This record gives sequence, C-alpha cells and structure tokens, in this order.
Amino acid sequence: MGAALSALLLAGGTAARAQVSATPLAAPDLFAAGAHDTGLSPTLWVGSSAQIARRAIPKLTPGRLSPAFATLARRVLATAGRAPDGAGEDASLAGARAAALLQLGDTAIVADLIEHTPGVERSLDLSRAAAAANLILGRIDKACGVLDVLAVGRDDPYWPKLRAWCLLRQGKTSEAEIVYNLAINQPVQDEPYARLMGVKLAGVGDPGAASVLNSLDFALSRDMNLDLAPVAKSAPPAVLSVLANDAGVAPAARELARHEGVMRGLLPPATEPELSDPVALAQALKAAKSGPTFQGVALLSRATLARLDPAALAEGDRVVLAMAAAAAGEVERARLIRRAIADGTAPFGELMLLDAVLEVAGGGPGEGALDRLAEVSTNADPRLRALASAALAIAAPLQPRGLALSGEGRAILSSRTEMDSRLGAARGLALDEAAQGGRVGETALLALEVAAEPPSGGFLLPADRGRIEAALARTGELAGAARAIALEGLLELAVRPAPAPAALPTPSRTAARPPARPPGRTARPDDERRAQGRGLPGDDGGGARRLRPHAQGLSRRPRRCGGAPRGPGARPDRRRRDRHRGLFRDAGRARP
Repeated sequence: MGAALSALLLAGGTAARAQVSATPLAAPDLFAAGAHDTGLSPTLWVGSSAQIARRAIPKLTPGRLSPAFATLARRVLATAGRAPDGAGEDASLAGARAAALLQLGDTAIVADLIEHTPGVERSLDLSRAAAAANLILGRIDKACGVLDVLAVGRDDPYWPKLRAWCLLRQGKTSEAEIVYNLAINQPVQDEPYARLMGVKLAGVGDPGAASVLNSLDFALSRDMNLDLAPVAKSAPPAVLSVLANDAGVAPAARELARHEGVMRGLLPPATEPELSDPVALAQALKAAKSGPTFQGVALLSRATLARLDPAALAEGDRVVLAMAAAAAGEVERARLIRRAIADGTAPFGELMLLDAVLEVAGGGPGEGALDRLAEVSTNADPRLRALASAALAIAAPLQPRGLALSGEGRAILSSRTEMDSRLGAARGLALDEAAQGGRVGETALLALEVAAEPPSGGFLLPADRGRIEAALARTGELAGAARAIALEGLLELAVRPAPAPAALPTPSRTAARPPARPPGRTARPDDERRAQGRGLPGDDGGGARRLRPHAQGLSRRPRRCGGAPRGPGARPDRRRRDRHRGLFRDAGRARP
C-alpha cells in the first residue's frame, strides 16, 4: 500500500514538472521609460532606423536648435515607448537620449526616466545624466548614490569632482582633500569648481560669484547660498527650468530665470504681463533682432495683447501688435486689429506678411491670402518679390484644403526657381519617404538633424523649412509642431526680411575678347594671362601693350646682360648669373 502511494506521488510530481515550461524574459527596452503626456503615441519609434537615431540624437543641443525645433525635440525624446528597431538594449543610445533631454531642459523628466531604466550603473552616459539631473534638482545624496554603484568609466574627470563633495558630506575631510587635489589637476580646468569647493573644504574664505556653467557648479553655488540672480540669464536650459520653478531660490533670481525661460521657449507664457503699455510693447517688438526674440516678447506680454483695443492703437503700431498677438496665440484679437488697419496706412510688404502669419496661426482674414502672395512673388521690386516667395514657401505647405492655392497660384509657385536649399535631393527624399511611411520618430529626427546642422542653427532657408513642415504635417501627430515651425519662420522674415536676389556678374571686356593673331606673329599661350594679371589691356597679338615708363609705373624694357659673351655659344644672361655664383667664364664655359 505504501509503495503504491509513493509510486503515485512520484508519477504526479513528474507530470506536474512536465507541464511547467521556462520562458526567458525579454530584455527591457531602454526607451520604455519617459513621460506619458507628450501628445505622441508610444509607437512613435516603430519602424524607425536605429542608425539615424544614433547619428541625429547627439546633435540635438540648445545652441543648434531654435525654440520651435527644441520644443519638438523635447516632445519626441521624452515620449515613452519602444526604441527604434534593434536599439532596445543600446545603452549608448539611451544615454545620448537622456543627455540630449537634459541639455534641452527636461531635468525632472530625465531624473524620473533614469530612475526607471535598468542597468544605469553599466552605462557611463546614463550615469552621468543621472548624477547631473539629481545635482540640479538638489538631490545630492542620490547623485552620490549613482557614483557609489558606478561600474564603468570611473576614470572620467567628472567623478573625482563629485566624489570630493560626497566624501566631505560623509565627514571624511582628509580623503576629500586628496580627491579634490586630484580633481583640480585634471587637463580640463574648472575654475569655479576649484574656487567653490576649495572654500567648502576649508570652511572659511570668500567663495566669489556663483556659477551655473554645469550641474556641479550650480549645486555647489546653491548649497552655499550664493546669489544666483547675476548668472540666471546665462544658465543652461537644464538649470534655467529648475531656477524658474524652485521656491527655495530667491525671488529675484527666480523672476529672471522665468523671463529667460519664456524668451527661450522653455516655459509657458507669463500670466502677468511684463509690458502693459501698448506703446512700450510695440517699441520692444520693433527692437527685436530675431523671430524667436519677437515671439518671446509677445509671450511675456500675452495678457496685454489679449485685451488690446484696436481703435485705441496708433496706426504705426497696429501691424506689429497684430503680428505679436498672433504669435502669442491670441489669433482672434490679431484678426480684430487687422480689420482696423486702413488701406494705405501700412507698407504693403508688412500687411502681406501679417496675412501669412494669420493664416498659419489659425485662420486669416479670408481665402486667397496665399494667392496674393503668389501674385506678389512676380512683382518687379526684387526685395518684395523675394519676401513674397519666401513667405509662400513657408506658409503654403500647411494650409487646409479650403485655403489651398488656386490653379493660377500653383502655376506661379511652381515657376519660382530662385529659392535656395541646403536640404538636398537625397535627404529630402528620405524625409518625404519617412513621413509617407508613417515613421513619426524618424521623420522628426531627420527634420531636427537638418535644423541642427551649421550654419542654420534652426533658422532654415524658406524652401527647407517648407519641406520640413510638409513632412511633419503629413505624419498627423506632428502637425502642431509643423505649424509652430512655420510661424517661427514667418516671424523671422518679418524681423529680418529676405535679401533681394544678387545680380549676375557682368563679364569683363578683356575676358570676353578673343585674342587676335595678326599675320607674321603667333601669340604665346601665357600672353593673355600675364596681361590680365598686370591689369593691362590686350593688344592685337593677345599680349600686353607696351607702355611708356611713366604709365602706371610700368615699362617694357629689353633684358640687359652683365657684359658681352666671351666665348661662342654663351647666352647673354649667363654672365650675370655666373657672377652671382662666384664663377668666371672662359670660351663660353663656366669654370669654378
């Protein structure tokens, strides 16, 4: 009985083990962490090329991107989802993504993203981004914790600087001093860190001015309660976004940071207007040197623009205030001001641009604005023609079906051949193909890569901007970004109009005149070139005319030798040459 029961239990256990199968867990996707409210789908990167991502993402830095393109980059990189094809385990690419987000100002998102990313300690890029984000947010202990578990790249110059502070916080002053001395003797010097950390180690002394050059300098400055107001405007985006929203920062520094954050497109419009007087606001707008600066001033005074009375505005200020209202999102107020502008009270070119801005910002004064742009692009005035052609190239790709160009307008647009482009045929084809295939992330990265390349810095040629807008709008999800990029381009035209096309150079008479060969003389091949090099007109034989000694300080004298040749066969100029060499001549031969 016992033996039978044992056999039955053994058989049951064997059957149970046979039914259990071990399935290996899939490797974690390093792009799965991130923000979930960017307005983009988690399938953003499906089908995208990992090679394009590895090439483009490291280029996305604030100095290379205008505010509209930087906003697009933050949205795309912050979206949680699947990584580009085959890059789910690429720690280097994930680190480049985190570093780009940090440089663009999404400090809190980077800290949260890395906290939910596995294997941070095995990636130098992810570890540095994690430490920097925590330092900027004031989480010093978390930054030291990143250093404690770091498994790679400990010889990087960044870590000794952080380790000296972490050891000091633990009360290990002597060890901190040793590490500090090693840190300040690195090939790349960091004067603010050496000054601030030196005073912190000594416990006495004047630390000097605060510094926001990097995360460690900023964290030290704030920990030592230094005045951050003088350096708030020069802060990088990662620091600026924290300064503007941290209640522990002095109000003066926080206000300056918020002002600069709105100007750079990092922060939403101010609730309290910075300029409440319409006259002063119009003067500030007219003094703007670039499109983003113009839009930043408008966003800082959005509340003022929203309540403007068109009838109370000076005629010379209505165009610029209407354009500012549209740039700040107050499109209805901008349309009211536009209707109050009487014919003949404003330059035609400014009105033409205002209508284009209203079209892009959300609806214009009526259909046909683009057709008017197309008609003006054939104007006899070269500057007005260039301005209309540039505005048409920017505004046309985004129009809804009801506001599309007429047949005549399309014919005029297709005849414009003077628009320059740096996008190129190959990259333009890749951009269009990515948008047509629904690869949203790849389309965005290709557009951002073009915007980040010098010398554009985000300020693209109108033809390139229009091509990018069309591709982004075709994806559907990025239509809002395309509209923001178009608005930025039109505002740039309003502030800095496109130059008139340069006239073709007129060929010189000398270059156009073929050399003649009169009978009895053959022109030498270098006669014409020598004549042009000396600035002399060509003679009938293709050479330079012989001029008198007083003419232009030139003369054509026969070559003279040092003396008569002594032997047969000696060339006239060899005697002088031999004298310089210390030789003498005998019977036509040189002898030492």
